[in-house]
Amino acid sequence: MKTDIEKQLSHFFKEYKLQKYRKGELICQPGDKIDDVGFVKSGYVRLYTLSKDGQEFTINIFKPVFYLTLIYALGKGDNPYYFEAITPVELYRAPKDEVLDYIKKNPELMFDLMTNILDGFREMLINSQYLAYGNAYSRIASIIMSLANNYGTKEGEKVKLNFATTHRVIASLTGTARETATIQILKLKEKGIIDSQGSQIVIEDMERLKQETEV
Repeated sequence: MKTDIEKQLSHFFKEYKLQKYRKGELICQPGDKIDDVGFVKSGYVRLYTLSKDGQEFTINIFKPVFYLTLIYALGKGDNPYYFEAITPVELYRAPKDEVLDYIKKNPELMFDLMTNILDGFREMLINSQYLAYGNAYSRIASIIMSLANNYGTKEGEKVKLNFATTHRVIASLTGTARETATIQILKLKEKGIIDSQGSQIVIEDMERLKQETEV
C-alpha cells in the first residue's frame, strides 16, 4: 500500500475500535460473514485456504487486509478464506457503509485505491506466470524475491524479511510439498544467495536471486 494512501486511511480508521491478535491467531475463517472493513495498524496477515485433503495453499501474505475485507463486505457471499496473524497484529474495524461514504467523499482516494489494486493485480499475474511455468527451484526463488520486494527491510546490501517465514508457508505459497520447499531453500543457502536469522529469511544478493527465478 502506498504511503500516502496508508496515511489517509490511518487517519480515518483510528476513530474506530482497535482489536489485537496474537501470532498464530485466526482473524477470520471460512463461513464468517464480513460486515465491516478491517485496516491493519501493525503486523502481517496470511491469507490461505485448505484443499479437500487438508493441504494448505497460501494466497498471499500481506499487510493491507483493507482490500479483501472491503471486497467481501460489499459482496453477498460468506468469506471462503482463513486470515491468520503471522505476527502480533493490531487491526481497526469500521462499518462498511461508513467506509464507503468516506471513499465517495474523497474521489482522489478512490483513484489511488484503484491504481493500487491494479498494481497488485499485475504483480499477481507475474507471480502466477512463475508458478505455472517454473520448476520447484525457480518457484521457491520467485516467491522469496516477491516477499523480499514487498515485505523486506534493506540492511546494507542485504534484505531481511519482516516476519518469520517457515518452510511450510513457503511450500503453501508455491504449491509444493514442505520437503520439496526445504530442499530448494537449502540449495539457495548453499549458493550463498539467502541465509537466515532465526526463522527470518535474509537475502544476501537480490540480483542473484532474481537470476535464479529465471532458471
